[in-house]
Amino acid sequence: QQQGLLAQPVLARLAWGIFQYSEDDAFLAEVFPGLLRFLRRWRAADLDRDGDGLPEWQSEVQTGYPFFPAFGRGFPWAQNADIGTAETPDLLACLLSEAVSLREMAFYLRDAEAEAECAEYAEGYAAALELLWDGERYSYRDRDTHETGAGRVLFADAPADASLFLAEPLDPPARLLIALHGGAEQTPRFSLTVEGLDANGQPLREDLGPGQIVWTHSRGTLTTQAVFSVVNALHPVGLSRVFRMSGATVDWSRRDINALLPLWAAALPAERVDQLLAYYQAALRVPNGVTMVATDDPAYRPDQRDGAGGVWPFWLTLIGEGLIEAGRFDAAADLLLRLLKAQIQALRTHKAFSEYLHSNEPVGLGEIGHVGGIAPLHLFLRVLGVRIVSAVKVWAGGPFVFSAPVTVRRSGVVVTRSVEGTHITFPSGRIVVLPSNAPMTEVVDAPAS
Repeated sequence: QQQGLLAQPVLARLAWGIFQYSEDDAFLAEVFPGLLRFLRRWRAADLDRDGDGLPEWQSEVQTGYPFFPAFGRGFPWAQNADIGTAETPDLLACLLSEAVSLREMAFYLRDAEAEAECAEYAEGYAAALELLWDGERYSYRDRDTHETGAGRVLFADAPADASLFLAEPLDPPARLLIALHGGAEQTPRFSLTVEGLDANGQPLREDLGPGQIVWTHSRGTLTTQAVFSVVNALHPVGLSRVFRMSGATVDWSRRDINALLPLWAAALPAERVDQLLAYYQAALRVPNGVTMVATDDPAYRPDQRDGAGGVWPFWLTLIGEGLIEAGRFDAAADLLLRLLKAQIQALRTHKAFSEYLHSNEPVGLGEIGHVGGIAPLHLFLRVLGVRIVSAVKVWAGGPFVFSAPVTVRRSGVVVTRSVEGTHITFPSGRIVVLPSNAPMTEVVDAPAS
């Protein structure tokens, strides 16, 4: 299946994570060249249209969650902005994570040239990410103006069968969202010309049409590619009086889970971590974990019906890993246990995992039996501090943040962690005990002498 879209840039992080469990050198050497080419493709000029080092998504589908209220193409409750006109913290966080993972792979494979290349990429993405910090969180910003503010309504429910004259100044300059509604389900044949002045006060004209609109349920939204400092007039052609037209500037202030993604990608200063945790607790923390959209957003729905929300295990895993990277094992454990408690109760009801969960109630939603809804075992093992590589090798240690002992069995190895310490029993019968305050430690079952 080829959609003409690049995959979400998490592949190198995934491969590096797999290697932590397998320690298979041949696997790492095999996948590394292709993964490096993948990151280089994401750095191509056509994915960074203003050339400032902050690439843009090609489509909201690439994000893995096409329901964010800022974008959400085709949904009447969403803004429907073209995601290609935004610079977003989630994409930068993913690219930074890819660069760091590839740098570590290159170091392990003793490829100094590739290591230096990926280190340079990582440094650039880390610097670019800081440009999206707004004092509280990482936020969206306009691709061309680099503004992050809220939008404002310019006109509403105007007849779409005649020209509309506004002479409306925009300070700062902004791009427009123009919504059409009425008619039938089929996309209307029309053209729409927007006239005004650009950011430098020069005459500007943009022509829009069916190719720029996603039309669903007799409604669609157009995003201008140009940025206007003054909107003088709109000239629709081909639309009858049954169509109505509304216009606003794009709102880049919508709050969602993407503001937290930099936790997952990089070692942030403690002060920045504290600020993001405050944002998480105030806006996104729900009884079952972390939801996708700030709970005060007009489009937030705890069950995601006719809106956005719910608890999705993949996204919760990313945030949980980010909390671990920041050294906040207690917060990661709290997040994980909230999810597991809800999943267990929902599993008892449905007898299967569900694609996602209600934000507040132990109710499975979406597709039943969906692979994305399984318990996040990788996050569980990271929070627990156990990685069983083989029957003769284990990594264990770090903070123990659970309230009761936890036992993991794999490849004949039994590992029990508790506040008293870590007990490792190998298939050979050898037992190794680590103190409760031991850091992450490699333990190998040495052959008998």
